[in-house]
Amino acid sequence: MQRIIKEYCNVGIRAIVRGYKVFMRTKVADLLLSSDYGKSDTLGFDAVLEIEIKEEIYDFDQTAILVTEETDDITTKYWPENPDKFLQPLMYFCDPVDRSSYLKAFLGKFLNEHSLMAGEIINREDSAESWEKTAIDPEGKKIAGGPVSITGATSAITCVSKGSVVFSAIVNIITQTIYVACPIGIFNMKLPDYLSDEIEKVDIDYICRQQNKINFPSAKEVCKNPQHFQRFVTFLGKNGYEENFNDSKILSKEDAIKYLHHKEPGGPSRVLYLSEFQDKNSPVGFVLANGEKIGEWIHWLSFVKYAKNFQNNPTLKIFEVKIKRPWTKEGIIMSPSGPYSIFRHKKGEDKFLNISRLRDFDRPSHFRAMIVITLFDNETIINNMRRKNYKEVSESL
Repeated sequence: MQRIIKEYCNVGIRAIVRGYKVFMRTKVADLLLSSDYGKSDTLGFDAVLEIEIKEEIYDFDQTAILVTEETDDITTKYWPENPDKFLQPLMYFCDPVDRSSYLKAFLGKFLNEHSLMAGEIINREDSAESWEKTAIDPEGKKIAGGPVSITGATSAITCVSKGSVVFSAIVNIITQTIYVACPIGIFNMKLPDYLSDEIEKVDIDYICRQQNKINFPSAKEVCKNPQHFQRFVTFLGKNGYEENFNDSKILSKEDAIKYLHHKEPGGPSRVLYLSEFQDKNSPVGFVLANGEKIGEWIHWLSFVKYAKNFQNNPTLKIFEVKIKRPWTKEGIIMSPSGPYSIFRHKKGEDKFLNISRLRDFDRPSHFRAMIVITLFDNETIINNMRRKNYKEVSESL
């Protein structure tokens, strides 16, 4: 790994771990209070994590661009005008807290113990089980679900440099685990105790030394039934998403109901449904970003880029879905095509992530796309993508 790339990885890791550490050391009551930082619905835990992440990034490079949903109205002031990928500044895309509604509900169970730190709650033996049973409505219809290694609340960051994704780091707050996808490979590691000095030592070398590689098994290994190839995970939990999915015709309406595994999954960690962490008795054939904001799915790109088998061949494929008459959400196209796509992948042209496309957005973090990621040998879905002329964009990463 080049020295500068390694440093970009370490900055992102330090940022995300720093935010996690402060979160764990903060009282539950403070984490659940409304905050004047960022958006109108920002809570204490959103602010705590983003403030620390932001500080770490800008301590390293004040000219770097940090894209987050809380404060990216400020980011746009520094967005580059030149589309040349080699002139792009260092960029980090961050989702400080994903599955925040579930995290709010989970922590809310312990308000009678408001003086406790979040870490004291999460360190309890039954915290994983409690998380999986967390409901966010009075009727208990929406359950966080399991396995907690995938469904837990996360904090995620991805680095993009010169039109190429460099690395991603995802911290699962509930399991206290970090997942890293980088040029060396894809790893996971249980983080040191949040009160110890050891946590200050966590960097890319520290993580790689543990040698806990993440395996993305082949579809033939996990999909024992032909129907399993079509089992999928996507977000259908709000107005407009079901209509968008139906118009993509990835699956028929009947098959969508039949094969949907989870309709309100996490964003950054969704790619892990294709990994060894997913229950073998409930295999998933593909994951989909259903016209969702970039902070939900950009972290998957590093996993696609660096996931390899023992023969060093890619184990994941990525496709961009384009609907002829696309839906919009809050005025933003949910399945951008052609001139609106950030994936530059035309035949005969230089292929890269054209991040300059986001310059014209008032809030770059609101950019949306429809992305399908599947196992490399899932012929059912791959053939479906190609028949519909949905382009594979792996070379753009």
